[in-house]
Formats: sequence, C-alpha cells, structure tokens
Amino acid sequence: MGEYLTVKDHKIHYVKKGDRGQPVVCVHGIPTSSFLWRKVQDRLAAHYQTYALDMLGYGKSDKPTDAEYTASAQAEILDGFLDALGLRQVVLACHDQGGAFGSVFACRYPEKISRFIFMNGVAYDYWPVIEVKAMGKLITAPDFFLQIPLFEMMLPNMLRASAYNRAAFPDKVAREYMAPWMGLEGAKALVRVAAGPSETETMALDLSRIKVPALVIWALNDPYLPFEIAERLKRDLGGPVRIATIPECGHFLQEEKPDEVAAIMHDFLTEYSEGQPGSGPKPGPAPSGAAGEKR
Repeated sequence: MGEYLTVKDHKIHYVKKGDRGQPVVCVHGIPTSSFLWRKVQDRLAAHYQTYALDMLGYGKSDKPTDAEYTASAQAEILDGFLDALGLRQVVLACHDQGGAFGSVFACRYPEKISRFIFMNGVAYDYWPVIEVKAMGKLITAPDFFLQIPLFEMMLPNMLRASAYNRAAFPDKVAREYMAPWMGLEGAKALVRVAAGPSETETMALDLSRIKVPALVIWALNDPYLPFEIAERLKRDLGGPVRIATIPECGHFLQEEKPDEVAAIMHDFLTEYSEGQPGSGPKPGPAPSGAAGEKR
C-alpha cells in the first residue's frame, strides 16, 4: 500500500488516506516509518487529507549511501515532498526525530504551515537518546560487524521498552518496523540515519518564527523524552500553544493510543478551523485523562 514520487532525485514512499478537508502531513522519526501513523490516519481520514511519508533513508523510501541525513536535509526533503504534491500550505504533525525535521522545516518555511502539531518529539539538546547515539557511532564499523543480526535482536526490545503497554508491539507489528533494517544494507541504512541529525541543529532554531497555532501532545510515560520539552515549547513557539497530555502511554503514542491522539488532533484543528471543510464530529472517543492548556 502506498505511492511513490520523486523528490530531489530520490524515490519517496508515502501513504495517503482521506480526500477532503485540510491536508495533514505526518512525519515520523527513528526507527519508524509511515507505518507508525496508520491508525491515526484511519481515524482522521473522514475529515482530512492525511499524508504519511517515509523520510529519506527510512521505510520504503530510497536509502542512498551518499546522501545527508541531517535534520536540515530532511527538512528539504519535506519541502520537496509538498512541492511535488502541489501542497502550498499544510498542517504539519511530527514525532520523535520527525520533531526536529518538522521544526527545522517550520522555521525555514513558516508560510507553508497552517498549524503545527508536535508530539513526543526531539527538541533543544534533549537528544539523541543513548540508544540512537550508539547506533550512530557504528557509522565506521566494518561490514562484518554489521552482518551480525544486532538490530534484529535489539529493535523489538527497544520498541517494547518504550511502551507503557508492551502488548502494543506484538511480533507482527515489531516485524513491520524492523523490515527496512534487515540484512547488511538495512543495518547500514539505520546507522546512517542515526548518525545524521544532531542537537546543534535544534539548539540553533528560533522557534518564535513558528507563529501559527500549535498543539503539543505528550505521552506522560515516555522513557526517552521528558515533558519539560512541551513546557519549553509552550514558552518559545511564536503563536498560541495548546498542551494535551496522555497518561499511561509511552513514546510511540500513535501505536498505543491512536484514538486519543486522533481525537486531540481533530479537536485542535476544528477549534481553529471553524466553518472550514473537514470539521465535524470527533473521529474517536474523547481522550480520558487528556488535559489542554492555551496561551
């Protein structure tokens, strides 16, 4: 399932669900792909055009050995993706390292976003987490070392360790996330994307350039990224900011609590888009335990 288009001479894979309302572009981080957003897309598709892409080096997109995988380079891939689809302005939703990619993009091209949604993403100098640092340091490792099925053993445990409810990552789901990283070439691709971005890029951002309404969703049982990031974003973003929290949920909130994530997103988007196509009943049950704040 999915389609391909060419962005800066690279094939980029994406999944579109929904044909009405505002375009919502969903950006993943490491070690995931567009697959992470499938449940949220299903719940939003009745109200929005949702696009989830595999960033360069991830999922089913190209994994060139000579490309840059910095947050800045991925922001340019995102810009090219919007241009290729003819999307002049979008709701941008980002997660994990996608938070860095999306923040760089939003600061660089603020006129191209109508709303900014940031969930359990990397920002400031809170990253990369130790597991990703360890992967990135293997960039100079010889091939024989990477032929050891290291990531095949490590990634399922890493995904489950990130969760409040480990049942959210049964073997079948874990295998989908692992598939792009299997074998020697897959392992080398994972090392490249892990080594690319750095906190120097996010520390240099002037987040006040993002003046559109913003939503920060935070799963409170994230073992990697602290809620303090959400509080700092509320202070530093240039427009009105809502914070919504999801208790009893780990880092990959789209996998554990898709109903809550979709309902919070829809509530936010309809509040700021009253009367526009795509508004209407919430796409899922009201998120129990979610709390909202506005500036």
